[in-house]
Amino acid sequence: MGTMLEVKDLRTRFHTREGVVRAVNGISYTVDEGETLAVVGESGCGKSVGMLSILQLLQGTTGRVEAGEALFRGVDLLKLSDTEIRKLRGRDIGMVFQDPMTSLNPVLSIKRQMTEGLVKHLGVSRREALDRAIRLLRLVGIPKAEELIGEYTFQFSGGMRQRVMIAMALACEPRLLIADEPTTALDVTIQAQIMNLVRELKDQFGMAIVWITHDLGIVANFAQNVQVMYAGYIVEKADVGSLFARTAHPYTIGLLNSLPANGADRRRRLIPIKGAPPNLRALGGGCPFAPRCGRAAERCRAENPALAELERGHQVACWNAGEGL
Repeated sequence: MGTMLEVKDLRTRFHTREGVVRAVNGISYTVDEGETLAVVGESGCGKSVGMLSILQLLQGTTGRVEAGEALFRGVDLLKLSDTEIRKLRGRDIGMVFQDPMTSLNPVLSIKRQMTEGLVKHLGVSRREALDRAIRLLRLVGIPKAEELIGEYTFQFSGGMRQRVMIAMALACEPRLLIADEPTTALDVTIQAQIMNLVRELKDQFGMAIVWITHDLGIVANFAQNVQVMYAGYIVEKADVGSLFARTAHPYTIGLLNSLPANGADRRRRLIPIKGAPPNLRALGGGCPFAPRCGRAAERCRAENPALAELERGHQVACWNAGEGL
């Protein structure tokens, strides 16, 4: 199994009037062919910005990539021209955004939004594009697709809009699908349906997936590997089994402790993570989680640890790995 995406030392900054926001701070990771990688962390930790950075989708903002490489099948996405990256986005790399109501155009029909990309990327006729779009809508569970394809996003429920987004992302059969919290605004039943759908489509299309989420609980039976982000850094990365069995970073432990329990342990009290996420304009030299960590020592406040191997395939950035909160 080969490597599809390799990100090396990615750093993204937002230059604002209040100062420089260090949104992504030297993250490195790989995604293999057919792999599902979950990227987990609180809002503002750099999960989405990291993906938008490698796809050159920060135009029109104050953000810019200041260092790093993003090799997609050997090609550095960060060095491609606007025309070259547009050819890759949608065709080889599909993306499902968090909020379909703002990602889908409310004044264009679903038909137009789905067929334009097919005509542009695959060079098919509009009739062929329409037939393919209808098949994709059926594939993602949209009933009466041949009738509904002419309607607009406001006529769809939240779950149906998300299915449309998935169908659009899969239209050109991409090799890599990036899903940015696609189930956040959905109830748990629809959330489970969407995740099962993506799992089935992954097997059918043979894609690799990067699944961005704030909820560590939903990835246990979905992803093969997990990387946990905090304040623009990757603080822990491992395969799913190792991460849940031998959770090492105090922040990851905090995420797990704040999840509602199931079964006999459902009455267990939730344990919130103390404090608030750090100001990314004022990160010091120490571990960014130190102010919220019950095990923080002087070294933690003075020096930020790099990722180090705890065991084979399990890395953590912590001076007190595994000791808990």
